[in-house]
Amino acid sequence: MNASVMEKAAHFDLVRFVYNVSAAGSFLLGMLLNVLLIYLIYAKTVKAMRIYSRLLLHSCVMVVDHGYRAVFQNGIFRNLPQPYAYMMNVLWIQMLLFFMVSTTTQFIFRYFLLSRDGQIPGTVLWLMGMFAIVLNLFHIVLLTWSDYPREHYREAMADLAVRVQQETGVTDVKFTSFTWARSFPWLCHVVVMVVLFSTCYIVIGVCAVKIRRYVGNTFARGQNKNAPSGVCSTTLLRKEKMREYNNEITRALIVQAVLPTFEAAAMLTQIFLPIFYPNDATVFIILYIAIPLYFAPVLNPLATILLVKPYRRAVLTSIFGRHVNNGATTGAFIVSERTNLSKYPTTNAFNLNVQQQQMSDENAQPNRQGQKAEGLCVY
Repeated sequence: MNASVMEKAAHFDLVRFVYNVSAAGSFLLGMLLNVLLIYLIYAKTVKAMRIYSRLLLHSCVMVVDHGYRAVFQNGIFRNLPQPYAYMMNVLWIQMLLFFMVSTTTQFIFRYFLLSRDGQIPGTVLWLMGMFAIVLNLFHIVLLTWSDYPREHYREAMADLAVRVQQETGVTDVKFTSFTWARSFPWLCHVVVMVVLFSTCYIVIGVCAVKIRRYVGNTFARGQNKNAPSGVCSTTLLRKEKMREYNNEITRALIVQAVLPTFEAAAMLTQIFLPIFYPNDATVFIILYIAIPLYFAPVLNPLATILLVKPYRRAVLTSIFGRHVNNGATTGAFIVSERTNLSKYPTTNAFNLNVQQQQMSDENAQPNRQGQKAEGLCVY
């Protein structure tokens, strides 16, 4: 009995154990956080911003793809015969590519939604649809051409599996794909992916700048038009809040767009390291660099909840059991002539200035009979 236990301990695969625990833990935690984010999007988003905030649902769906790759490729997918194991690998890479392209499409859609009243030209929709279809088909062909584990690679794969086990201690090494790092098909695939990701991020950057500029200019025009001196109008407060929500959602979308770069960076490391630095340590780096990436499904919803104030406030309130005033936002009441109260959030500095201005106006000269108070900001 003791000999059997010692033999199992001697063959304990620590690396595979860490992979399995990281994959399962990140998948479960990521699913819980994404369920929470879906609830917050539907329950804690103001009506005027629901059409924009639902763009954030995209990341909640994509976590399933990352999770299946992390969990099942460390489990049942490892034992699938070819070509089925390779098909699962291609599916995951295609979903990563789809996530990148669709995230770019989100920014294009949101730009037209804000600046063109939601009127997206039919030509743009047709071009984006055709581009997505052609791109996915082209990438599948290119990827299969470059790294499918063909029969003449069998001896090289067996030799590499033995070397990896000797150097790292990982047992039962299997390859779902295989190619030489300096082969022409693989280098073509690398160039295409670098160009594609660079193009997507250029489009995302341009759209993000245009969205923020449009939101800022729209609020500035509304402020100059609708805000008399010393008066805090309901319209202005609503526009300010809309601007705040728009900027928060834009930041959340930018974070979602940045997260795939971590996986892309890991893939590029695994690609370029054997080309430019063929060393014994290369195997260790390639092996361990993927473990932190398993927690991308956790970072995505967590960053969105922290960046969007209504979601952050709802979570903190439920944790601490009371209303939490985070950031620079506080409550302000709009007082009409009939003393009806309705609550709108605005900034501390804006409230304080208007309140002081109103108090000075009241001390200097009382309101005339019949004169309507357009809105007083008080606490």
